[in-house]
Amino acid sequence: MKLKPFGSLILIKIFPEESEPLTTGGIVMPSTIDNSRTPRTCSIVAVGPEVRNIEPGTKVLIPRDAAAMPLDNIIPPDEEGSAFALVQPLTIIATLSD
Repeated sequence: MKLKPFGSLILIKIFPEESEPLTTGGIVMPSTIDNSRTPRTCSIVAVGPEVRNIEPGTKVLIPRDAAAMPLDNIIPPDEEGSAFALVQPLTIIATLSD
């Protein structure tokens, strides 16, 4: 199934959470730490016709509670456990590059 966002919506792929997340220095973060304020890493799958300056395939950060329009009932999570959602462009905090 192909889904093309309408207007200024963006279809994102939300990567599954790591069971034991690591810091950039390689330190294991215990599960007791509150992750509710840490952003989530996502990938842009498709953009609506009104969206400018962002392309599919770009990795982005969004607030953890930003996926207000989950698509679990339309698009099931993929084999890696990644979910899909629609968000507004203003939801994106930053883009990630290698």
